[in-house]
Amino acid sequence: MITAPSVSRQVLTAGAIFIVLVVAVGSWRWWDQSGNGEFEADPRYCALVSPLTVHRLIPNLASEREDTVSCTWAAPREKRIPRANVHLLALRMATVDTAQRDISRERDEYGKFWERGTLEALSGLGDEAFVRFRETTDISISAQVMFRRSNMVVSVQYSRSDNDRAKARAGAIDAARDAMDRL
Repeated sequence: MITAPSVSRQVLTAGAIFIVLVVAVGSWRWWDQSGNGEFEADPRYCALVSPLTVHRLIPNLASEREDTVSCTWAAPREKRIPRANVHLLALRMATVDTAQRDISRERDEYGKFWERGTLEALSGLGDEAFVRFRETTDISISAQVMFRRSNMVVSVQYSRSDNDRAKARAGAIDAARDAMDRL
């Protein structure tokens, strides 16, 4: 008669402990998703800047357009005059680390459209933020504020049909603060 080899009590105990550990570690990783960030859904983009702020920045507002990741408010088009507008882009990243890398890349890589030497860190706006200016013409100016809150990266660009840097900067910061407060 052939008998099956007996499994020692130690092997069974070790196997049970291993299974319990695997389940415990897996459950802990599933339960603790703090690295994913605060935001699990995309915001309503056009609701991130208050109508009061939009109308203060663009008194003759002609259009509001929301698409898959952004909202644009604009003044009417006029020949040979750049129109005032506010453009908000909000990107929800999978994790906080991804959002940190994204805003760092944006801050470090100016690209051909941003004036060198205009980047300025901002405090009190999300986890990190900065403002910079787009290369200007004699008749227009654009300021952009980018900020990160948890796993959300938001860019707000305010363009004016004059060349007033102080007002462009203040307007972009005001719209970004609205967005931050409404996230």
